Amino acid sequence: MPPTVPPHNLPRQLTPLVGRSNELASICTQMADPLCSLLTLTGPGGIGKTRLAVEAATAIVRGTVPAVQAEPAPAFADGVYLVNLQPLTTADLLAPTIADVLGLHRSGMEEAAEQLVRYLADKQLLLVLDNFEQLLPAGADLLEQLLVAAPGLKLLVTSRETLNLREEWIYPLKGLPYPKPGSTRVDEPAALARQLEQSAAVQLFVERARRVRWYLSLEQEGADILAICQLVEGSPLAIELAAAWTRSMRCAQIAEEIQRNLDFLSTNLRNVPERHRSMQAVFAQSWRLLTQTEQTVFKRLSIFSGGFTRQAAEQIAGASLVTLSTLVDKSLLRWDAEGLYQIHELLRQFGEEQLEQTPEEAQSVHNAHCDYYSRRFQGLEDSLYGPYRRQLIAEIAAEFENVRQAWNWAVEMGNATVISRMVYLVQDYYDARGRSSEALAALGTAVQRLEGLEATEQTLQSLALVLNFLGYTQLRNGRLEEAKTTLSRSQAIYERLQSSPPSGFGTNPLAGLGMLANTEGRYAAASAIGAALREQCEARGDDFGLAAAYYILANAALAQGDYEAAAHAAHQAHRLAQATGNHYFQAYTLNDLGSVALAQGDYDRARQYFQQSYTLRSESQDPEGTAVALTLLARTAWLEKDFPQAEQLYRQSLAIYRQIDDWGGLARALRGLGETALALHDLPSARRFFYEALSIAVNMKFWPLCLMVLGGLGELWLHDNQREHGVEPLRVAAHHPAADRATRERACAWLNRHTRAVSPDAAITDDQLITVAQRTLTVLSLQSDEAVPATAAAAPADQPLVEPLTEREFEVLRLIADGLTNAEIAEELIIAIGTVKSYTGNIYGKLGVRSRTQAVARARELNLL
Repeated sequence: MPPTVPPHNLPRQLTPLVGRSNELASICTQMADPLCSLLTLTGPGGIGKTRLAVEAATAIVRGTVPAVQAEPAPAFADGVYLVNLQPLTTADLLAPTIADVLGLHRSGMEEAAEQLVRYLADKQLLLVLDNFEQLLPAGADLLEQLLVAAPGLKLLVTSRETLNLREEWIYPLKGLPYPKPGSTRVDEPAALARQLEQSAAVQLFVERARRVRWYLSLEQEGADILAICQLVEGSPLAIELAAAWTRSMRCAQIAEEIQRNLDFLSTNLRNVPERHRSMQAVFAQSWRLLTQTEQTVFKRLSIFSGGFTRQAAEQIAGASLVTLSTLVDKSLLRWDAEGLYQIHELLRQFGEEQLEQTPEEAQSVHNAHCDYYSRRFQGLEDSLYGPYRRQLIAEIAAEFENVRQAWNWAVEMGNATVISRMVYLVQDYYDARGRSSEALAALGTAVQRLEGLEATEQTLQSLALVLNFLGYTQLRNGRLEEAKTTLSRSQAIYERLQSSPPSGFGTNPLAGLGMLANTEGRYAAASAIGAALREQCEARGDDFGLAAAYYILANAALAQGDYEAAAHAAHQAHRLAQATGNHYFQAYTLNDLGSVALAQGDYDRARQYFQQSYTLRSESQDPEGTAVALTLLARTAWLEKDFPQAEQLYRQSLAIYRQIDDWGGLARALRGLGETALALHDLPSARRFFYEALSIAVNMKFWPLCLMVLGGLGELWLHDNQREHGVEPLRVAAHHPAADRATRERACAWLNRHTRAVSPDAAITDDQLITVAQRTLTVLSLQSDEAVPATAAAAPADQPLVEPLTEREFEVLRLIADGLTNAEIAEELIIAIGTVKSYTGNIYGKLGVRSRTQAVARARELNLL
């Protein structure tokens, strides 16, 4: 016989439950536990407490409770009843309301509570008490009486605030899961859509949206749907309210409106309860239940972005531990395992609206927040480069959203003192995380703001410091011309003020200019800058700057083939890095020591240095430094003719460089893969890798690397008996002044074997180098397996661009416009995904854009599509 269904009043749900299977199983498991008589589902308004409680009760009634529970599901022979407490205003009405739902006929001779206690004493019954928060604290007393008197009674309660009873088990409910910012590639629509299909928050949005717009496409609007889910932090009610707007708006517009105005999240559907018709109504109800002190603290806490500590809340918002605990109990704050408080983004917006109603108070709270976080990690600048770098970066990461907000406020207010105080931390954090584009934006905005202020000494000092760090970031990001201008401006300000940069690692623009000179192949200039910096830092007793000076001198000497001088300078730099406890810079100096050993043919010693560098960088989770060490270890393996090992290491470094958008490192790794493929006689792959490496190096004006790649291509063509193509690149590599000694000697050796090597009357110029490089790229594109097929659409001849798109770039652009991912474009054109990304980068640069969407829009403006 089928099991008997207990009596109940549970409503039939007209929409499917999305993404709560784990929570449903957990709730049913706890309700089945004999020790659990009172389970409270807590969470902010709109998080889905009511729906989940009803679903759990329905599963119990139907006998469809998940099988994961350890105890058999209770029978509740006397019924399962839902009691809606939303209309109640006082706890006095609780007992009569429950009695009415149970159909209990009350007599006038006995209080409702007493009669209810007596009635339930021998019942096997489950009560689902919905929206209990407004009946606290008095209403909790009745529940305790009921549980004491009725051993067969279980209570499933939904409340924005905990009941604080000894019998209470608490189940905090969070939003539906969604991909966190930075965990997806939004520039590949098809791949993104496949990932989003696994997200419960996105599933709910799509399911509800397709009721009003059946043709909604995850591929077309996936990135915007993800943004909506992230903005509302997976809140089911907010997702449903947002999805309703798809009837008349694109998802991108919906996301913009949510950021701009919380009132936007509302509906006029008649069968939606009044309390759920807008997020404002939901939060206003919670707001009214707060005391004045709690309201003041809560609205001030809205200043925080991301996690914050008790100390920060106390100093910025005047929050006591008791008040914080109360707000946690009332589901207005969360306290996580790391000891940080969190506030739901929509609640934060609501609190911010309350705070902005008193502008003077809002200004004061902003200033307090900025002052606190500008000092939060002050004094750690040098420690960040020591043995505990990884732990410190992780500590900063937990609160970095607040650090960034404080930085933005300081920039907006034009507070030069605070900007100077924070710039070390902001730049280094972004650098450690490989987030160079964010660093460029943050530092660039600060420069613009400081330039608009009165040119006081304090402002100019701050401007020089920020320019210095911006120049270093541009240098690391392969923007060599911009870096030269920026660092020169910083140096000029210090000279104008007749002052020196502050002591410390990476604070001196002269060091940046020296590193830039080496990168550009201006080795004599680099040596001169290094010597001047050494003299300056010795006079000031600045060991950090002195280490940088020796580092510059070591690299210049190494490139020029003076290995004895390079070894001396590298040892000096390493000694100073050790003396200052700078593990970060030690990895660089170890790389130099290894490169000198490599040049001298001592491969074992070189590998030891590179391995030490790799260990230091990987332990601190530094992606750029790890990739550099992998590239050097790969080079060592290549020289030892262990080509499979070299290929594996080069590919590892390549993957990291792509992830962090380090174009210079990317080109180095590609050049290494090209040489490795050539050594393995895989000429098609060698051409492909060399082509991509040379394209990047030319765009960057990274001349030493250009010359290395040209030398490799010359070898490839001579190896393939194509002397007509191979000689010219080798001659340029042999005679351009930016070529290092190893590149020159190797190119000359190949030329001597295959030609009558004749030295040119004058050194090869940069313009000649560019001409040869472009001609080489053209030959490669015609020869390679990736040559444009004759049937391919040609690029327009009259493109309105300073540097027109090539036919291959135009074809890639057309496929981007068709919505293909990088992987799909690679498959369509039979090329590598990395090559697609290189073409895409070229397209972005020529069109002056930063994304696929912008590229297509710009191309259409120019009638290219």
